[in-house]
Order: sequence, then C-alpha cells, then structure tokens
Amino acid sequence: MTTPELRLSIRRVAVQRSGGGPFPYPHLEAEAADDHALAAPAHRPPSAPPRVAAPREPVDPARIGRRVVRRRAKGMDAGRHRGGLEDARFDARQASRHEVLADDVRGRAELAEWERIDQLLANAPGTVYDPETDGFVHAELAAEAAAAARRAEQREAARADELQALRELGTLDQAESAEGDESVRDELTRRAGWYVQADVDG
Repeated sequence: MTTPELRLSIRRVAVQRSGGGPFPYPHLEAEAADDHALAAPAHRPPSAPPRVAAPREPVDPARIGRRVVRRRAKGMDAGRHRGGLEDARFDARQASRHEVLADDVRGRAELAEWERIDQLLANAPGTVYDPETDGFVHAELAAEAAAAARRAEQREAARADELQALRELGTLDQAESAEGDESVRDELTRRAGWYVQADVDG
C-alpha cells in the first residue's frame, strides 16, 4: 500500500514528465487527496483536567511513639512502670550522643509519655495504667477525629472541583466512580443552589 506522501510524489513526477499537463493517474490523485485528509490531525475534544491529589493523612512519629508506650504500659503499676521510664531515659541519653538521632521526634515523645503516665500513677496509688480511662488519651482521640473529619472535607472539596471541571468540559459522564462520590454529588448540588441536576442527581 502506498502512503499519501508516496502518492503525492508520484503525482509530481508524472506532472513533470507530462510537461505540466493533466495528471495521467486520476485514481492516484483522488486516493492521495483522501489519504491526505485522513492523515490530517483530527479535532480532539479538550482533555480532562488532571486529578486533584487528595490530601493524605500525615504520618505523625510522635503519635506513634505515644501509642507504643501506652500499649507497653497498659496494666503496669507504678513500680513496673518506673522500670519502663528508666529504660526510656537511658535510650534518650544514648540517642543524645549520636548526631543522627539528635532530632528523634518519636524518641522524645515516648520519653514524655512515660513521664506523663508515671505522674498519673503517682497521683493514684495502687492503680494500674489503663488507656481506656486516661482522660488525656480521650482528648487526643477527639482531636484526631476532628482532624480526620477536616481532611475528609478537603478530599470531598477536591473531588467536587474535579467533577465540576469535567462537567464544564462536557465529559462528566466519563468520570470514573470513586469512593465518597455520593457526598460529592451533594456538594455539587449545593454549589448549584440545590437545584436538581440531571447529570448529577439523575
């Protein structure tokens, strides 16, 4: 099969040989014209906007360190807990001698948590440590839940922005479903003044 470029070259050579007269191969001229039209870049619809990266849950070494200490300290009385505290203090002294460990966020958090629990047990003689009854732990969990809710709202808003951009391009029906899209549809409806939208509410 000849390519459009080859057919056009044949045409030019034939015209030169014929002294500029009529093209002696009309079928090749027509085919070359058709192929040239097909080879032309087709009109492409506007590309979809890039997906907006949803905020990820941040890694918190200090929080990890505190939870490790609580799991280890659970069920300990003041005497047993004091042994864990001394071990943590020893580890902190060792870490301070090494530059690479000077900024050990998790290590410092673990030591601080051992010290906090030690004071908690000292104020309640005869008891053992239980994270379930630790008011500080409950407050921390509440704060983490509130932060998680804010991150969920941010992810929902980012997804709504993405779907809104697809709607403006006329390609919303091609969007792949994602977890949480039901809430995102509610957000799009809210942005439209709570009017029913066929491409969202249908």
